[in-house]
Amino acid sequence: MSWEREFDFVVMTGHAFQMLLGDDELRAALGAVRAALTDGGQFGFETRDPLTRAWESWTTETPVEVAADAAASVG
Repeated sequence: MSWEREFDFVVMTGHAFQMLLGDDELRAALGAVRAALTDGGQFGFETRDPLTRAWESWTTETPVEVAADAAASVG
């Protein structure tokens, strides 16, 4: 699917940018984002360092538990 200048902001989340491994993939993805952006539009993305291993420093001193139906009871 392609869009032509339809968005003021394009966002890529959840490590998706890291999955663009080769130059050709990166160029194609960035080209598609550019084509989808209006003039002056912006592109935001997140990426993480997989070597950081943040979960190793998480604490169990104050655990949080979310029930499966908790979202349904809010609002």
